[in-house]
Amino acid sequence: MLPGSETAKSMGEVILSKWCERCVNDAAFQAGMVGAPRCPLIERALGLDGPPRRPGEWRYSPSGEPQCSAFVSDIERDFHLSDCA
Repeated sequence: MLPGSETAKSMGEVILSKWCERCVNDAAFQAGMVGAPRCPLIERALGLDGPPRRPGEWRYSPSGEPQCSAFVSDIERDFHLSDCA
């Protein structure tokens, strides 16, 4: 898939559904915690902190799939935290 060739979803929609919903950077908000902050990349993309703009961390993989270079899964976070213990 070439950049910009998504048919039904925009890059942002793909990233939000494939990456953000499973990322610790937005986990508290996704869990519905009152007053929890959104991921700053989502805030930037949605224009919650000024004019909407695409975060530089939202890129296309070599195969053309949208991805987020700031993504950290729960598993990765727990693994890194156990290294610090």
